[in-house]
Amino acid sequence: MTPAQRLAGARAALDQPLPAQVPGQTAISLAALADIEAAEQDATDLHEDDHARATRVATYLASSGWTITPAA
Repeated sequence: MTPAQRLAGARAALDQPLPAQVPGQTAISLAALADIEAAEQDATDLHEDDHARATRVATYLASSGWTITPAA
């Protein structure tokens, strides 16, 4: 997936309504999911291990302006 395709996917995701929330859980926006999917795809393409994959996802989310808070 090219950066332009990822950007188009993220923009399309912003136009979608948020999914219904489950009580006690916070919904992840579709735009954030697009960032996660892009990071996952890049990690797969680079044959990264689980730790590197998690770092890549966190980096992509942070660079897109998302705040990452560990679960309690």
